[in-house]
Amino acid sequence: MKLKLSTKVRYAMRLMLELALHWGEGPIKLELIAERQAIPLKYMRQIAYALETSGLLISIRGPGGGYILSRPPGEISLLQIVKSMGGSLSLVPCIDNPRYCERSNCCAARELWEEASSALKSVFENKTLSDLSQRQIALGGV
Repeated sequence: MKLKLSTKVRYAMRLMLELALHWGEGPIKLELIAERQAIPLKYMRQIAYALETSGLLISIRGPGGGYILSRPPGEISLLQIVKSMGGSLSLVPCIDNPRYCERSNCCAARELWEEASSALKSVFENKTLSDLSQRQIALGGV
């Protein structure tokens, strides 16, 4: 089985990580983040808009403007980022929508998928941007 997070979720995580690594240094221009992360600027703008709408980013306008995190990296869970992009950590569609499958109410496998999905969700819920930043720094990348 292969769980694959959407490109939007992965790029949002990279954008947020970039801001977390530079937390407290002031706003960072989206163009710079897009360049550093090798993500098309047009796509990065869509992602930033969704993150801002979700309350995870603040846009600072004008000269010296850019984006900053809405709160410290230790207060933003990785699950919040996934959810802001409309992502799901459910292994199968019937976890999010039991009506997806007519067997949902009597399926032993669904119970297993639900348990595994819950464990995955717990990992993302209990890890923060600060945790991810520390991992990135340990890998030698800033």
